[in-house]
Amino acid sequence: MGPLQHAGRARTGARTPVTRRRAAALLVAALLAAGCAGRSPVAPGGADGAAVQDLLLLPLDVVAPVPAGLEPGVAFVEAELRAALESHGKRVQALAPRDAHAAWLAAARDLKAEVGDEAMGFEGAARVLARNLAREHRFDALVLPWLALRPAKVRGRSVRWDGVARTLRVVNPSGRSLGFLDDFEAQAAVPSIQLAVFSAAGEPLFEGVGGLDLIHVLAVEGDPPKVDARPRPRAEVFSDRTPLREGIAVAHDPFLPRAPP
Repeated sequence: MGPLQHAGRARTGARTPVTRRRAAALLVAALLAAGCAGRSPVAPGGADGAAVQDLLLLPLDVVAPVPAGLEPGVAFVEAELRAALESHGKRVQALAPRDAHAAWLAAARDLKAEVGDEAMGFEGAARVLARNLAREHRFDALVLPWLALRPAKVRGRSVRWDGVARTLRVVNPSGRSLGFLDDFEAQAAVPSIQLAVFSAAGEPLFEGVGGLDLIHVLAVEGDPPKVDARPRPRAEVFSDRTPLREGIAVAHDPFLPRAPP
């Protein structure tokens, strides 16, 4: 969770969520010195994943850089992501980080050569990437995941976003009554996993997003009380696997249906 934007108060700085369009722009600006003009998103939802057996999985930092503060938990998310795919009976190949980054940048170059700067976009680069990788790897679908900070609503201690709800831990050194938090409302930027799935032929199959876990606590200090967010220790970032599993399941549903509660 990023800086809180309290209802009725001046807005504080917040991280911009990393959308597919922004991810493509970051890639093109860094590598090709070109903007990501035009929006070409994959349609939300998509095909049933039952017939897909062999998956090629990219690391979390290929499509977009990992947002600041989430780096310590990347290995936890990647482990749970692979476990989730395998729990559905899928055979998963994980592309090595160096190979994955090189392949993504090569796909962007190939797309630029084909369509020019003005038509650059995420879906086009992902289509080219899938087709390029299919020349050297056998797979039914390519999974492109990334982490993003996404907008959430904070009401009291409850935070809701991208299909999940989490409860904020409160640091209250003075031991004061917290009843006033019942009326507390704010906006925040919180971590989610986003993913897009493409066939080996480069056709878009599915897109999903699921909220992960909070990486801040709610700090209450002063009189009158001031409420703000404080980062959790680095060792605690995504260390609780249960919310990760839920968010990853939300992101894949209905492509890979969630188990009934």
